[in-house]
Amino acid sequence: YEDYIPDDGYTVKRITYNPYLFTDVELSGLFNAIDSIQGATCGKRYLPEIVLPVYSRLIYCCGLRPQEPPAIRTEDIDLKTGDLYIRQSKRHKDRHIIMSDDMMKLCKKYDALAGKREWFFQKWDGNPYETSWYNNVWRRIIKTCGIQWKGNPRPYDLRHAFASRNILKWINSGKDVMELLTYLSAYMGHSELTSTLYYVHLLPDNLRKAKGIDWDILSKIYGEEVACDED
Repeated sequence: YEDYIPDDGYTVKRITYNPYLFTDVELSGLFNAIDSIQGATCGKRYLPEIVLPVYSRLIYCCGLRPQEPPAIRTEDIDLKTGDLYIRQSKRHKDRHIIMSDDMMKLCKKYDALAGKREWFFQKWDGNPYETSWYNNVWRRIIKTCGIQWKGNPRPYDLRHAFASRNILKWINSGKDVMELLTYLSAYMGHSELTSTLYYVHLLPDNLRKAKGIDWDILSKIYGEEVACDED
């Protein structure tokens, strides 16, 4: 066969996904719908309505990727210290994160109901819940809480909400955001700080006037003008 080698001017078009930013009302309605959903279980153990609230809150409260909760084994969560071990996630990276006290209490309650098992989120047949299951349930949840769904928002947007809301909280409390972003990057399992800096651009325009962000540094990293207006 004849080979074809593209020239230097050849590029692959990349479509950038625009995350959905939940309002406070939408986020509250979303979790109310999650807590109210009933699943078809045929009388089997590990009811979806028990799994779903914990699964969803781990994504949001710990900034997990949607594919990470199914891979969690019972031995990966220390319910005394709140240490959660994420195995072989994106780019085969492991990481340890610490859950909040509220999240840990919820996991303890769920663990007591679920009983002895291998996977933290385990179905009646002994296999872990799949991301495809959550994606299907997600469409029902979005429809129930009244958000218009056209491929957006996705489950991944709970992870986006975790990052953007933490940044907003730090700014509102006068914290050094530039310093804390490195911790957020490690917590979320980012391989580069630029992946974490991306979330700054998801925040409202008035955030550009915040003194806690060094816009000059961001401009150098991104290679484009992102400096805030001085008016």
